[in-house]
Amino acid sequence: LLWRTDGTASGTYVVSRSARQGSDAEIAVLDGSVYFPGVLPGQRNGGLVRYTPGRPETVVWKPDQSYTSPWIRHVTAVGGAIWFQVLDTWRYKRDIWRTDGTTENTVKVWTSPWPPDPTPKFTAVGDKVFFTDVVRGYGTELIVSDGTPQGTRMVKDIYKGSWGSDPWSLTEFRGKLLFSAFGWDGKVATYWQPWISDGTEKGTTRLRFVPFFTPGNFTRVGARTAYLSAAGEFSLGLWRTDGTVKGTVRVRGFGKYADDTPEDLTVVNGRLLFFANDRKLGLGKELWAVFPGATAQPIGHACAAVGRRGPVLSATDPVFGATLRLEGRGFEPPTNVWVLASPHTAPRPLGPCMLYLDPATMGLVHAAPLRSSSWTASIPVPAAYSRSLLGRSFAVQALHAPTPNPFGGDLTNGLVMTFGR
Repeated sequence: LLWRTDGTASGTYVVSRSARQGSDAEIAVLDGSVYFPGVLPGQRNGGLVRYTPGRPETVVWKPDQSYTSPWIRHVTAVGGAIWFQVLDTWRYKRDIWRTDGTTENTVKVWTSPWPPDPTPKFTAVGDKVFFTDVVRGYGTELIVSDGTPQGTRMVKDIYKGSWGSDPWSLTEFRGKLLFSAFGWDGKVATYWQPWISDGTEKGTTRLRFVPFFTPGNFTRVGARTAYLSAAGEFSLGLWRTDGTVKGTVRVRGFGKYADDTPEDLTVVNGRLLFFANDRKLGLGKELWAVFPGATAQPIGHACAAVGRRGPVLSATDPVFGATLRLEGRGFEPPTNVWVLASPHTAPRPLGPCMLYLDPATMGLVHAAPLRSSSWTASIPVPAAYSRSLLGRSFAVQALHAPTPNPFGGDLTNGLVMTFGR
């Protein structure tokens, strides 16, 4: 069963009896529709079901005769589409599919042997989607795709031979992909090291070499920096990177053993929070915080009428003495945009959408008529404000109107802007 809830008992109810959920079959949401593995009432065979409130359920994908025992898994909304994996253990194969929600635009982009069985970890970077899978003769490696079979290929043979580099912790950062991979320097294995890729073989390089590095938990913090943890004997602790070799450095060491390393990295109100154990303090694993400086952190998601792609708001980090650049994408001219800001607060429902602003204190930051689907706005951040605004967080969100949304306008995702250096 597929359920919907607003967080209360009275607001929790069944919306579909078609769901057949396995342990690896995630529910994904795209443009107001929910996608999941299921079987429609009265039908024998299942597939990928699309549920849209107020409309009949449809089967977007169903197996043909090339499958004996298909199992839909890892359903993910990424890059403006739904990606999913179909495993057939009887045929010893595993396929990657992409759909925009229609049967005519549902296409198989990749096939690999089974076993082994790596998790794909679909991750969007610009107009490309990265994932991991088995490549015959190479093992588990990094794959990049433009959403077509012809445009899907292995990025690089990072670990020479048939074992593969087993990439993991895939994270979008500054228009590239950060990840951890088991490498090879031409003579010996280098264990897991941090890598960065633009999707090309030449543009896929190792960021830093430390024996037994074992980096993971890559977490993007604002537009300039990503943090990661390392569990290796010579690298244990919290690290940060700006995407360059010289800019990949250790922030602080923790303990002596892999269990001491920072974990569960997350960004809350402009601070990086994580658990770690400093054995010198003798307190065990505790909650730690780091103020990384100025950050612009996306929160939530856009809201538009069902079947329409919501507009997206992004920004550079609000650094004192620099210019803050706001950027909007996915808008529909000729309409208008209003960018609003308020002190950061808990989100609240606004019709079918979420408002990430405080209505009592929000103010207008930018307003303009739209002549194209994208726009930019530049706002100076005077250095004189550093004393009063250092470390303070504000929420920013844009309204796009008029549109077919029930309340007359679309809302972008939110941004938590924390001022700093």
